[in-house]
Amino acid sequence: MSIRRGCARGFCTLEATTEVAFKVDDYYAPEWEKGQAWDDPTLAINWPVSPEEAVLSERDQTHGHFADFVSPFRYDAC
Repeated sequence: MSIRRGCARGFCTLEATTEVAFKVDDYYAPEWEKGQAWDDPTLAINWPVSPEEAVLSERDQTHGHFADFVSPFRYDAC
């Protein structure tokens, strides 16, 4: 599967020992890292876990809502 640059992606694993790996097209640059809250009601994603069951990284716990997201990408250049 290929996901276009600038598109959000999310992962939900249901087993404690699951490892997720993905390939990127450039070096890691934390200053460009962005995200949205996984349970944002605007996105209406039907995740198979409840907020009480979800285990999130510290970084993922700080993401805001999609309505407040400002994209760092220029789509007119694609």
